[in-house]
Amino acid sequence: MASKAFLIAILVAMVATPSLATDHMVGDDAGWKVGINYTAWAQGKTFHVGDTLTFMYQEGLHNVLKVTGPEFQQCVASNTSDALTSGNDVVTLAKPGKKWYICGFGDHCSKGMKLVINVLEAEAPAPTPIPIPTPGSSSATDLSPFKSFVWMIAALALFKMILLGASATLHGKLKIATRILLYGLSSVGQITKATSPLQILGHNKNTVAFLLSAALFDS
Repeated sequence: MASKAFLIAILVAMVATPSLATDHMVGDDAGWKVGINYTAWAQGKTFHVGDTLTFMYQEGLHNVLKVTGPEFQQCVASNTSDALTSGNDVVTLAKPGKKWYICGFGDHCSKGMKLVINVLEAEAPAPTPIPIPTPGSSSATDLSPFKSFVWMIAALALFKMILLGASATLHGKLKIATRILLYGLSSVGQITKATSPLQILGHNKNTVAFLLSAALFDS
């Protein structure tokens, strides 16, 4: 049961771990439009692989073009076929490195509708602490005093059979082991009120003494 609880804790931690990807609304509430300093907007922000950029603008008035560094400086785009035009464009940052974006409408780029960012490698997820079973949890209470005592009886019976070795027949071994088991089980009614193995030993000294002597010396 303890191993099952451990595995469940790991699975829950995996499912509950939040996604580290961040969605960056370009320009924040202002969105993507003329008159915003997007260089200043990007300052202080950290972009990682897996993050997204969302360009919000009025459809038909602007667009979003991904360009190279030199094109960014000159406000030109050699390839306009990949222009984003929906007014709610989401760009996923798939690779690290510098990324350049401009608006291809008229002179919008020269008026400030241009954005350059540096994308870093994806963040490694922080290790999730695994809860340690505490007294009172199911994993700490599965082994009850009753079960402990029964296991002790079974172990003593097996130990006696091993001690007899080849000097006794299988019938003899089983007879003595059965005697130990029956006597031990007949006393379990006396231990139902015990709350720990130590209390079992304290309240059933005669039973334990008999079982030990039977396991060691009976023949």
